[in-house]
Amino acid sequence: MEPRQPIRPPLVALAATALVLSAAGSGGARKEGTDPWEVLAELRTSWVESGPLEMSFLQTFVPAGFDEGDSESGRVALGLPGCVRWDYSEPYPKSYLLCGTDLHAWNPGETVGQLYALDETRPGLDLFLLDREALQTTYAARSRRSPEGITVHLRPREPSSRALAQVRIRVTEGADRILELSYRDGDGNRTVFEFGPPRSVDDPNLFLPPGEVEWLRETP
Repeated sequence: MEPRQPIRPPLVALAATALVLSAAGSGGARKEGTDPWEVLAELRTSWVESGPLEMSFLQTFVPAGFDEGDSESGRVALGLPGCVRWDYSEPYPKSYLLCGTDLHAWNPGETVGQLYALDETRPGLDLFLLDREALQTTYAARSRRSPEGITVHLRPREPSSRALAQVRIRVTEGADRILELSYRDGDGNRTVFEFGPPRSVDDPNLFLPPGEVEWLRETP
């Protein structure tokens, strides 16, 4: 039987979730003005100090013009200095591992997976790979405080792709935990991730692609 192909990798989600890992800067005390880049930097700092973390997530895709959509769930693991891994469990298992510009995609238990070599300037992926100075020239950022925490909004200054029109990241008031990530593409489709509490994870193989899988190079 032919191996089941994973769905197209959610590149924007992979990259945007990892934004604070490499691009937010070195952190420092956050001022009362709630500068969006400093909020992200502070979240990054808390993750660096904590080491590898794992969180549950619920992902909902809402097509343009609809109020509800389909949901998937699983766990996401964050590993510094530049890896993020998504393991979906429902409605069926699939995994993605992004480290730098290499993205591995596979279905657990199968022997063939996909390896994508990505362009660091790809919309969404640039959030993961470019430094803070480059991002500030590419994205406009703003933030607001509410009883639910602090929300950071990112928008491309000159949209050149329909893949990404807006990113929103909601964190706790202390900027030590991510609560929600959502992004909207140029067609108006919206993807929302809600995250559970983080916990430390100690698995030396978590950020390595499975050795028993044959990797086929694909075009993203």
